[in-house]
Parts: sequence; C-alpha cells; structure tokens
Amino acid sequence: MPALRRFASAAVLSLLACSPARRAPARVYDLVALFPLAEARREVGTIDFGSPEGKEHLGPGWYSNQRDKDGTSFVWSRGEVSVVEFYLAAPRELRAELRCAPLPGGPPQAVSAELNGRRLGSLELAPGMRGYAVDLPRSALRAGTNHLAFRYRSVSEPSRQNGHRRLAVQWDALRFLPAATPEEPRAEKGALVLPFGSEAAYYLDLAGGGELALERIEPIGDAGGSSGGGRLVVTAEVEGGRTAARALEAGSSAHALRLPGSGPRLLRLTLRAVDAAAAASMPGGGLRLAAPTVRAASSALPAPRAAARPRTASPPPNVVVYLVDTLRADRLGCYGSARPTSPAVDAFARGATLFERAIAQSSWTRPSVTSVLTGFGPLAHGVTTLDDRLPDAATTLPEMLRAAGYRTAAFSTNPQVSAGTGLAQGFDDFELIGGNARSDAVNRRVLGWVDAHRAHRGRSPFFLYVHTIDPHAPYEPTAEMLRRFAAGVPARLGSREGLNEIYRARGEE
Repeated sequence: MPALRRFASAAVLSLLACSPARRAPARVYDLVALFPLAEARREVGTIDFGSPEGKEHLGPGWYSNQRDKDGTSFVWSRGEVSVVEFYLAAPRELRAELRCAPLPGGPPQAVSAELNGRRLGSLELAPGMRGYAVDLPRSALRAGTNHLAFRYRSVSEPSRQNGHRRLAVQWDALRFLPAATPEEPRAEKGALVLPFGSEAAYYLDLAGGGELALERIEPIGDAGGSSGGGRLVVTAEVEGGRTAARALEAGSSAHALRLPGSGPRLLRLTLRAVDAAAAASMPGGGLRLAAPTVRAASSALPAPRAAARPRTASPPPNVVVYLVDTLRADRLGCYGSARPTSPAVDAFARGATLFERAIAQSSWTRPSVTSVLTGFGPLAHGVTTLDDRLPDAATTLPEMLRAAGYRTAAFSTNPQVSAGTGLAQGFDDFELIGGNARSDAVNRRVLGWVDAHRAHRGRSPFFLYVHTIDPHAPYEPTAEMLRRFAAGVPARLGSREGLNEIYRARGEE
C-alpha cells in the first residue's frame, strides 16, 4: 500500500523533527520510486484549441473553451495578445500551421507572431476559418518551454452582443511540422523509460553534497539503429543559484555526476531524452535509464528514543477534516488577526497543534482538495483545469481508511468537490449540499450523521470530510456579521447580482 505509506511517512517525519539530532549516513533517492512525483513533459504535434488537452498550452490572453453548434471546439483570443506555450526537447527548424478566423463583421485583421520575444512576421487574415503557416527558426527556439505570442491589430470593445468580451481571433488548431508526439515517460522495474522528445524533472531537497548515479543508458526501439542512439541531457538547477548541464551518450554505463551547490538547497534535476539528430521525433525511439539514483549527504537524523512501554491496544481514532473554503489564515486570531473574528477557532487552537506554515497546493478548490485527499501535488495527480477530474484508478485517503475498517462520509457545499470531479470516491456516504448552504446548516447534518453512526455502529471509527463555503463569493454575511465587521458597506456590493455587474464590466462573465 504505497499511498498509505506516503501519508504515514509524512506523519512520522513531522514527529521526528522534534527529536534531538545526530549525524546520519548519506541518503539515496530512488528516481524510479519517486517517478509519480516527478514533472513529466513531452512534445506535442497538435494543439486542439478548445479541448481539455489543448488548454494546458494556453498562457495569457485566452477565454474559456467553447464549441460550435456542430460540436467543433475552439477558443477566442482575449485582448491584444495571446500566448501559446509548448515544450521542445531540443531546438530544430519547425513550421507552425495555424487554423483560425477573424471576428465576423469586424475590421480587417492582422496577426503578428513573436517567438520567445523575437518578432517573426505578420499574417493578414481573410474572412472565415482558414489555414496559415509561420516558420519557427531554430535560432529562436530553446530546449524546454517556448512562448509563441500572437498580437492582434484589431480588438473589439466589450458589448452585450459579444458577451462583454474583447475579441479578435477565433482559434481552432495549431500543428507543428515535422510532427512529434512521443509516448509519455514511464517507470518500470529498476529503470526510467524516456521516449525521445520527453523529460522527467525532480525537485530534491538536499542538505549537503550529492551526485546522480546511472548504471546504464540503453537505446530502445528505433533508437538502436540511429547514429549514436541519442543522448541524455542532464540539467541540475539550484534554486536562486547556478545551473549545470551535461550530455551523456546512449550505450554508455556507470555514470556518477556531481550535483552543483553545497549545504541545504532545493535542486531541480531534469533528465531529457534527445535523438542523435536533435529531431526528437523518431517513432518508438528513446532511452532506458537503469537504476537512476541521487546519493545525497544528510545533515542529521533524529536521535533514537527509548522504547515505549507496551500499552493496551486502543480503538483507532476518528479522523475529521473540516475545510473552510476561501478563508484566509491571517483573518483568524490564532494566526495573528487582532479582530475578534474567530473566538471558537482560537480557543480550539490553544489546546491543539497549530501548523504555522501550511500552504495550499493550488489557488483554487479542485486541485487543492485533490491534493488533500491524495497526498499528491497538482502536477502529479493531474487535476489542474476545469476539464480535469480525478481518475477512478487514483487512490484516495478515504479509500485507504475504508479498507482499514473506517466508515467514511463527506459533506460538501462546493460542486468542485463532488462525484462529478472524482472526489467522492472512497466515501460510503457523500452529500453535495447546494444553495450556498451556511456552515450552521451543514453542521446540523454532520452531527446528525455522527449520531446515526454511533447508534448503529457504536465505537467503530469513522473518517469525516466537511467542506463549508461561508467566506466564498457571493459575499452575503448575516445582518449581525455585517453590522460587526462591515458597517456602512452596502450588502449589495458582495451579492451575486453585484458581483455579476463587476464581472460584466471587466469582460469576465
């Protein structure tokens, strides 16, 4: 049960951090075992605008995904500039084939293209959805993330007819030639497999010196017939410091590369597979990295404690996660607020363990709660957009506790945490409470469930997840709360109607 060990390890490390320290032997990071936590990237041949897969390539300057009456997906540009982000394992000559259309009925439209800040030229758009092409010179491309920006000559003013948006061009698709869509990087027994045109990046917290060790770099698939079989590009970047890079040829063995920096530091280690001609498009080709590890000095480990006396086994504890959506920590007294906003929470915190550096894994609900319930960050669990849901194959905390004999239940007031987003899996009882229900109403349902559980199952353990949404928009406090904390502020300003007026004025509705 690797996922359960992941949760258990976090708790053990937190407890051990309070113990006296002693010198410790070197640590070994197994990059195969850590692959689920790595940031895996690969090249793409086509970006389908309007699709969930295409959305991850859209930087600033785009509206939400849309579909025509015939089901064709597309995206409208937003404002004067739109940016497409795409990954390359190695620079090479490319051509971008575009399919787009100017705003119907608008003035003549021209689009100028910039690649990583370098101007490429301009396209005059004809009416209707048509194809165009832009050459992307190798000299302007780079290994890693590239930015292709489109600047528009004409942008519409927000109006009721265009949904209060600033539109210029409707985008259907972008295709790179020569095309390259390698398979995803993967881990297998004792090795990492990196198809050409892909990479895996690890974030390592090092305390001292370190080195990357590889037993062998083996060409796979069609790579065996290429000149040299390709190469592995290793890049090590110290946060706020130096970057070191080295290329290793396929077919070589027994490598030990010293990692840059010394002392405590955060390091990003990237392993990238590039074919011999730097085309990164060889079908089926790639590299197999045998036994990739990072050996790192460890400054200290907790001193061993005396063995505890045997105790009589006690029943497992109940576990409750009570999440208050959109509540800022610095608005609570226990986190430094001087205003009397949270007397009950402050009283509870005085007799509990208060975590002073708890950081949400995302700026919005769905990926953040997915991290809470899986133990993975957004790049690992893959829930990052409105089109993403947690796959059924994922393992969640309630699933593990249910397997351990717990009864599991959840009460959510946010549709981002629901069966539709995949976050109901593992719960015996799950209730999505609509209508912007306040926490007092939610609490009554929760306590009713607890009473029913005790009546039918006695002291058997339960896991309870409660998601309330009182501080979230729309901002509609009770009259008493408005009087105490926002006297003189018209209640309509934070109402749904008032917020919609603001969104329309900003062209965001």
